[in-house]
Amino acid sequence: MHIHLKKIRYKEVDELASMAEIYNTHSPFLSLEYFSVLAEVPEQHGEFICIGEHAVIYLGHSSAVKRLPFFQQSFVNQTGLRCYDQLWVEYNGWLGSPASDDSIAETVLKYAFDKGDVRLSVSMTTDADLWTRAAKTLGASISTSQTIGYTKSLEGLETFENTIATLSQNTRAKIRKSIRLLGSVQEDVSLSVASSSEQILEYFNGLKRNHIEKWQNTVEGSGFQNSFFDSNLLRLLTHCPNFMKILKVQCGDNTLGYAMYMLKNESAYFYCSGINASLSEGKIKPGYILHCKAMAYFAEKGFKLYDFMGGDAQYKRSLSDNSVIFHSIEVISPNLKGKLFSMIKKVKDLLSF
Repeated sequence: MHIHLKKIRYKEVDELASMAEIYNTHSPFLSLEYFSVLAEVPEQHGEFICIGEHAVIYLGHSSAVKRLPFFQQSFVNQTGLRCYDQLWVEYNGWLGSPASDDSIAETVLKYAFDKGDVRLSVSMTTDADLWTRAAKTLGASISTSQTIGYTKSLEGLETFENTIATLSQNTRAKIRKSIRLLGSVQEDVSLSVASSSEQILEYFNGLKRNHIEKWQNTVEGSGFQNSFFDSNLLRLLTHCPNFMKILKVQCGDNTLGYAMYMLKNESAYFYCSGINASLSEGKIKPGYILHCKAMAYFAEKGFKLYDFMGGDAQYKRSLSDNSVIFHSIEVISPNLKGKLFSMIKKVKDLLSF
């Protein structure tokens, strides 16, 4: 089935979404708000593409092999460049519907391969089969890896105590002991959501400070040391208040930390946090308290799901009641260039073993 494809500018994405109502997706990453971040990427690194009348995708480009520009690759809603991709994507796909249209996936793959790409990558999608079928149709090879994510139903969790009561006995004990060690009782745990520009900046700087303190000396580093990451999150908080929120949780006089959320279709997606490191040592669990208080807040506001998103961590396992499997996919072009790239990749893997 032939589907018309054309390059468009970001301002046309908004127009198309309004006309065709293609933005009704559950993923906060497949939204006009998040696509506005991709619009800030320099044009030489990617392009917005309209596929047929009901789908829009961003396709980023970069070199697949250092010092060999002959080998180019594409990324669905990313660029392959760390400075831009620290603002990551989950529940990946396209802005539009239907989300499971095989012909759209085939069109994207064919477009990438026809323009000479040796590889197309799709990170953190929940629909690996969609891309596997498209790759098979085109005779391309595909490899996948998995990442687990966690969610929590918010049904009936309108209070802090109700939320804690749904957890295991061991987790409940950790939370209640943490509150006692802070010299407080459960009623002393409070939550506030930034509303004014001044308050948003205050909370943002607090989260940023704590996040950098925790992650600056790790291999990944803190995204807040990246000006693209930093400025775009602050812009979303300031200009898209119905899409992104930042909150602070306290226990008595102690600030436990800050957390940032994307909001979409009655779900609160936990994007990142900055926990008070001075409290997170020993037996005090400020992050556990923060998440329980946040879950109660969003439940009281009518949200149905609290999504911890991808990444395995003990606190996510302890506080969630369901899991999600994300697939990261690489599809290699079936042409001669793609086969040569595969051979070079295998040799490099052997040499680095």
